[in-house]
Amino acid sequence: MTPDGRVEILVFVFEPPAARLEGGLAGALERAEAGGALRVLEVFAAGRDSETGEPWAIRATGGAGGLFGTLVDLRLDADRRRRWTEAVLAETCADHLAARQLIRLLTPGAAVVVAAVEHVWHATLTDAVARSGGWTVADELGAPEDPGDLASHALSVLRRADAGQGC
Repeated sequence: MTPDGRVEILVFVFEPPAARLEGGLAGALERAEAGGALRVLEVFAAGRDSETGEPWAIRATGGAGGLFGTLVDLRLDADRRRRWTEAVLAETCADHLAARQLIRLLTPGAAVVVAAVEHVWHATLTDAVARSGGWTVADELGAPEDPGDLASHALSVLRRADAGQGC
């Protein structure tokens, strides 16, 4: 499925002793997707077992549905965890080399989770603006220092854009 909205790559690191991958992140992704604001495109997670140091890795695509169950299986089923890890690390794409290097950097008990999410709301909003005869002049992540400075921020953006389309 090709994304229609803005795609954002989120990277989360979990380090011992505080690291507890118990499904909270997967649940949050599922809730955000269920609300219709986000669509989870792909999730890559890798780490090292806290007791044995054994590496693990998974890759899931096609939405957050089932991600929670996959992660629970990962924690509870060592054989399945090994098979998934072998499959991820054997992939022919260049990303498998990066996955191997990433795992080498992690200490036992540490993990990294990378999620590619599509902001579905973004496509809906820009479509509504276009249908209303408008266009996007700025599309920036982040917020002004002071939310009361929105007009100043917009003025600055318009000056930088120098769109020449009149305002």
